[in-house]
Amino acid sequence: MFDHKHYVPILKTKAGERWAIANLRQRTKSFITPLFEVHKHRTMSAVEYAPELCEDLASVWGTDLPFFMDTTWLHGATGDAEIIHAVFESARNSGLQAIPVVRRGYDDATYTEIQAIVAEDGLGYLLRLLSNTISDAATINDIVQHIGVPISSAHLMVDYRTVSMNLPIDLPQIPNLSQWQTLIAASGVFPASVSGIPIGNWNIIQRNDWMSWIEQLTSGQLPRQPAFSDYAMRSPGAPSDFGDPSVNLRYAKSAHWIVRVGGRFKQGHAPDMFRICQELVARPEFDGQNFSVGDQAIFEVATQVSGPGAPQQWLQWCMNHHIEFTSQEIRNHPLL
Repeated sequence: MFDHKHYVPILKTKAGERWAIANLRQRTKSFITPLFEVHKHRTMSAVEYAPELCEDLASVWGTDLPFFMDTTWLHGATGDAEIIHAVFESARNSGLQAIPVVRRGYDDATYTEIQAIVAEDGLGYLLRLLSNTISDAATINDIVQHIGVPISSAHLMVDYRTVSMNLPIDLPQIPNLSQWQTLIAASGVFPASVSGIPIGNWNIIQRNDWMSWIEQLTSGQLPRQPAFSDYAMRSPGAPSDFGDPSVNLRYAKSAHWIVRVGGRFKQGHAPDMFRICQELVARPEFDGQNFSVGDQAIFEVATQVSGPGAPQQWLQWCMNHHIEFTSQEIRNHPLL
């Protein structure tokens, strides 16, 4: 159980995110509970891929702390009992404390499978609702009744997806708001692509997900204070296969990201990252090489101790910094 001074980053299970999680400070891990959205494997089926995935998660997150696991990208909106069974059986075999994520629209077989998982693992579940569905008391009650666990042992997420939060209006509409074990509000406003961001300059993108949460939480107008959740510096949506990405860095600060975009990676512009990292290290926004493992990697590229990296590395450095930074913002904010 956790309160509003906790962070729930929503992360894909791709290599960049796994590196970012593996390289967090141990203290930071105790203040976050990630929600992993499982991505499809290019060649293996979901059932075949599940054991390998769970072993990877055990190696990067460990087996001592719980996390939420959402399988929706493996099966779609109606669920799939066979896939979900395979994933959580593999999680159990790997010693993971994986909490299933439940969505509206799953078929009865999927809800029954989740009921069995919750009964066996005893970790509860997370009901993840889009913000425009939170007042649907009948559907929420049907899901709760089907799984058979009281909401005092379940978690609730209100997901705003690509828009800012509107908590004073929305939270009072949630049935039995005070009874859920934990309450989480999520939003992710980073653009789906950096291709439209001007090249060659540092650009500011407002962190309206974070700013809407912190302003509304500290207003004193909420009937309950939810924990903060975001998509870090990705947008909500299916996992990307990267295509032909631009060289880029996305660096989180309190109210915004600073973003720098260079040429296309497949056109040989990876060396642009040397100059981009040098520019970031020289800017007042840089938190220092010792702030996070991601910052250390950026500093090493800036000083050419290491090579310029590739799209996976650029994302993992910035993702690691983002999670460390946001966790510290929540822990240290004077009004929380």
